This record gives sequence, C-alpha cells and structure tokens, in this order.
Amino acid sequence: LKELFTRPGYMMREYLDGKRKAHFKPLSFVLVMAAVYSILYPNMPPDYSSTNASMQKSMEMMNVIMGHYALVELALIPLFATFTWLFLRKYGHNFAEHLVIQAFLSGQRILFNIVVLPFNLFGLEGTTVAASLLFVAYGATMIVAFVQLYRDRPIVQLMVRILAALGLFFFILLFGSIAFGVYLAVRTGAG
Repeated sequence: LKELFTRPGYMMREYLDGKRKAHFKPLSFVLVMAAVYSILYPNMPPDYSSTNASMQKSMEMMNVIMGHYALVELALIPLFATFTWLFLRKYGHNFAEHLVIQAFLSGQRILFNIVVLPFNLFGLEGTTVAASLLFVAYGATMIVAFVQLYRDRPIVQLMVRILAALGLFFFILLFGSIAFGVYLAVRTGAG
C-alpha cells in the first residue's frame, strides 16, 4: 500500500511486468477501499446545518452523490481506462492493462476520500477544504503515477497526453452529468 503512494508508477509497472506476488491485486484493492468508504461515509456525513435553505438543498444532493461515491468510482474505471488508453496507447499498454492502472488509481482516490472523511464533521467549510485537497491530490498522484510508469518517454509530450485524456474525460463526465440532470428534471416534472 505504501508503494502506491510513494512510487505508484513504478509499482504499477512491476505489476504489469508480472511481478505480482509482492503487490495486492488491483480489483481486490479497489473493492476493499470501496467497501470501507461505503461503511464509513454514513457515519461521517457532512453537516450543512449552518447553510441557507437553497444551499442546503444543493448540499443534500451532493451528499447523496457522495454517499454513492465508491460505486461511481468503480463504474468510472472503464471510462477512465478508455481515455488513458486512447491517449497513451502508443506507449505500449493495452486496454486491459489500462483497466489495471485505473483500478489502482481508483483505489487510491477512494483511500484519499476515506482519509479526508473527518473533514465532513466541520460543516461546509471542512467539506470545501477536503474537496480542494482531494482535487489537488488526485491530479498530482495521477500525474506522478504516469510519469513514473512511462519514465522513458518525453515528459512534456506525456504531460500533454495525460492532461488531454483527463480533460476529455471530465468534459464527457460533465456533459453526461448535465444530460442526466436534465433527464431527471424532465422526468420528475421539476423542469
């Protein structure tokens, strides 16, 4: 587990190269992290009592989403893998290997969320601080992982490809979320 945070790309490279005995299985890891998060989150829900009524409604919706965060993270592994594979496929890893890479990174992101769960107890301010920390941690660890994994590639070209993959992923995710929200609003008669 320590290697996933201190040298994630090297650890993933070893795993993909067949040195699996010393490492945990990526699917088992992400499932265990998802289970732990799913057990802990209901016991540390954010406290939005100090927010105004309109903000409280938005925060309650966010609370529902975060209550299912681990499931969302699991469901997004193939989508994340698709985009990293599309932009990094010429670097020698196939789609199945990108699924493995994304499973490790997904488990890492879920573990980050577990670590910052106590911030929820400090209300909106604590949750906002935690979200900011998570955003920075996600980006930094993903970039470090890919730079280490593809250490023999030109770093500028690699960074452009990683950022393009992430940008397209988040654009598709945002567009899909908006479309789903519109669908729900129309379906429930709220729109």
